[in-house]
Amino acid sequence: MDCSKVHKHLIFYIEGSLDNEKSKSVEEHLRLCSSCAAFADMLRGSLGVIEQEKKVDEDNDFAGKVIALMHSEKKSVSIPLFSILRYAAAAAVIILGVFTGINIAKVVSGSADFSTLEISDEEYYLYDMYQEPIESFFLVKYDENE
Repeated sequence: MDCSKVHKHLIFYIEGSLDNEKSKSVEEHLRLCSSCAAFADMLRGSLGVIEQEKKVDEDNDFAGKVIALMHSEKKSVSIPLFSILRYAAAAAVIILGVFTGINIAKVVSGSADFSTLEISDEEYYLYDMYQEPIESFFLVKYDENE
């Protein structure tokens, strides 16, 4: 067998996947040809390194570590965000309550500015009813009708 044919079959020879006849002829050529024998030794070394790199050490607790890391990151991210949202919601409720209270106080005390609005007499009396006791509202209407 010549060198080019040996080079084609050399990887299969090293792996042990050649049939007996071809394996014996490659083995015979390697005993006679020192350059092919050196190439075969270099190829065995390279394949040995590749096989070592294929082997990965198993970490039986890898999944547990990843899950624990995910939970710790999830807690650290969600707690501050929830706290901020909680305080923002409380502030919004307080501000809404203050403005609602101010507007109710204006209507009840009669300091609401209705002069800029063009309203009918009926609407005026309805607004006036909120500002005065109900008895005086009916008395005013009764006096006007007489």
